[in-house]
Amino acid sequence: MVDSFVGEIRMFMGSYAPEYFAICNGNALGVSQYQVLFSLIGTTFGGNGTTNFCVPDMRSRVPVGQGQGTNLTNRVLGATGGAEEVGLTGATMPIHTHTMVATTTTADVQSPKNALLGALTGTDAQFAPNTTAANAQLRPMATSVIDSAGNGVPHSNIMPCQPVNFMICTQGTYPVRA
Repeated sequence: MVDSFVGEIRMFMGSYAPEYFAICNGNALGVSQYQVLFSLIGTTFGGNGTTNFCVPDMRSRVPVGQGQGTNLTNRVLGATGGAEEVGLTGATMPIHTHTMVATTTTADVQSPKNALLGALTGTDAQFAPNTTAANAQLRPMATSVIDSAGNGVPHSNIMPCQPVNFMICTQGTYPVRA
């Protein structure tokens, strides 16, 4: 026998499950063969509850404590969460602005003091600077003036890690409630 509680999960660096343990890979186990373990975890991690039930699938997962900490979301035993990749959207980016200083005064020199952009005259297709911009009325730039940036590919959300095997005890001491 083993000195572990049935249902206890341990980390193991071997590539196999030691005696009295099963790898936590989401596999289904027979209810009749593992009655004691089934009495503890039931179908929390899957299975039909009649002939089989599943062990937790800890592959590429980080365990977290169940319950709800102060100012945190509730974590229910057996639930999963998180994502390996996250795409930034306008809704997930912090509020920020992009500013540009310009003037509505007509541009009339090629090398303006303070390098401010000036208003176009006639059908000119390029901006010309204005030296009187320091005292000119400034206004916000049209949103169409600055091009979009980035390529929209999600970024990795995986923290530095060292993979190990998680094993659940299938035979051992039955954990009596305190």
